[in-house]
Amino acid sequence: MSEVSVELKPIGSQGKIQISIAMPDGETLTDTLNVAMESARRKFLEKLAAKATEDLVAAVALRLEECARMVVTSATPVNETSQADEIVALAAGAELFHAPGDKESMGYVSIEVDGRRENWPLESGVTRRWIAKLLYDKRQKTPNKSAIDDALTILSAKANFEGPEHPVYVRVAGFGNDVYLDLGDKDWQVVRVTAQGWQVIPGKDAPVRFIRRRGMLPIPVPTTGGNLEQLRQLMNLEDEDAWTLVVGFLLACLMPSGPYPILLIDGEQGSAKSTTSRMICGLIDPRKPVYRRPPKSERDLMIGAANGWLIAYDNLSGIEPWLSDAICMLATGGGFASRELFKDGDEKIFDATRPVLMNGIDSISSRSDLLDRALRLHLPRLDEAKIRPKQEIDADFQRILPGVLGALLTATSAAIRGHRDVKLERLPRMADFTRWVVAAEPALGWRLGAFLDAYMRSRNEADAAAIESSPVGRAVLAFARAVKTWRGTATELLCELNGRAADSTQSELPQKPESLSKLLLRVAPNLRRFGVEVEFERNGAQRSINLTSRVASGDGSMTVDDGSTDPNRHCESGSGSTENEDRDGYDGCDSFPGHFPEEASS
Repeated sequence: MSEVSVELKPIGSQGKIQISIAMPDGETLTDTLNVAMESARRKFLEKLAAKATEDLVAAVALRLEECARMVVTSATPVNETSQADEIVALAAGAELFHAPGDKESMGYVSIEVDGRRENWPLESGVTRRWIAKLLYDKRQKTPNKSAIDDALTILSAKANFEGPEHPVYVRVAGFGNDVYLDLGDKDWQVVRVTAQGWQVIPGKDAPVRFIRRRGMLPIPVPTTGGNLEQLRQLMNLEDEDAWTLVVGFLLACLMPSGPYPILLIDGEQGSAKSTTSRMICGLIDPRKPVYRRPPKSERDLMIGAANGWLIAYDNLSGIEPWLSDAICMLATGGGFASRELFKDGDEKIFDATRPVLMNGIDSISSRSDLLDRALRLHLPRLDEAKIRPKQEIDADFQRILPGVLGALLTATSAAIRGHRDVKLERLPRMADFTRWVVAAEPALGWRLGAFLDAYMRSRNEADAAAIESSPVGRAVLAFARAVKTWRGTATELLCELNGRAADSTQSELPQKPESLSKLLLRVAPNLRRFGVEVEFERNGAQRSINLTSRVASGDGSMTVDDGSTDPNRHCESGSGSTENEDRDGYDGCDSFPGHFPEEASS
């Protein structure tokens, strides 16, 4: 990058320069900054990064650092120093604090404004405007930018080393057994939900600190007397199960902690997927924009999660494997770390657990790990006679929103009251979420077990979709049901599958045994719920795979196109053994039997 043309021209004193960079596309980027200030250099490099390659940014950063070392500046003018010191003194009435384990951030400030408490990150634009107003109100003079930067540096130090520690939340928080919902209104009101009910309180009376992020929109103040059925009438849902899953997801969004389910909505064009998604988001976490296109990296995904509660993506045509894995991590809990921009050794850490909503025309994902965390919702084709203008639907939704939210909060109160008492003989993957929704059934007027039945039917459909979309899953399911038991190596299993498969199916199977093992490990949970146990054993250097089917071939519990040819055809080179032992029939599709104690329905 030595050929990059970077021209630095001094302007006045105190290290102020004009920088001109000849960009590779022929454009010349020109800007003015104080090269002696690290914050000014960093902001310029962030601006440059949006237009240039990393190599170019690194070369310019090196030139700026060299220039900064060469600049000989006089002492900061008295008026700038006094401005910064005066701003710090004027901000003494606000509470400065930091989040647990997050002293790398600049910290936070709680500001009293017209009797309400507002909480803001110190690096936010709102905070900068607030401290500028402090000095202007006192001196009727606009503070210098450098004075604001210097004041923020001191306030950040006070927040991190002298201020108390408070967890910060976006939209939903848990404290003790209670749940808090930030309404996002100008009065900073919060809904407190307890086991006894819910009430709207001033934000300063809540034991949690909510912060506001760009794009957050307010939720109307909830009211009593509403009914969730009013929301159902605005949605284009296929059946009772679909409505049950929608309500279950809404309740999950008000859980104080994860793991959270992923709502997958699919349907043909014109089935009101976006409208349904918009109403779900509008009830829990209205934002602008409501939903976004999928992120380009894990960093972008986690930044979005840090700035919102319900993460929604619209009109997907599928999910790339890396994004599917990242969304699974986001739903069940996890973090992401990357190198902080323009710093060699520091990491930027993102840690969040969020409910996720995605919609698309096709089946959005066929990866079994994502489907295992998902609620699948298929929307039917909307009858043309029922199509209504968006403005009318939005008006009706806003009209019923306060009452519907109140009904949802009442159900959440029931979940808080009873979720620890729910006993299920067998728990699905999302056990905490399941118990939470089951505990709310009495407040919803549902029969006990209604949600679990709908959820397990959805899970069975997801398992079927995962197997049908996997050539390995289809082939192993057919093979295991044909032989009932089998033991051998991955090489032998691949030979068996190729020997039984039609030519078209063979081309879809992996070419290497190690690839077969990886794909089989991914789809094993789905096969298990259809009666095929897959076990991986290792004895020293010897590795083997055990297959056991508890369902006879052709029992009708699941129809798959396995591409089999002659059922008596076996691989000649394999040494895998088959044992045709009879076992008790098991269809793998029944709902989990559940026990609901008397107190859960009181």
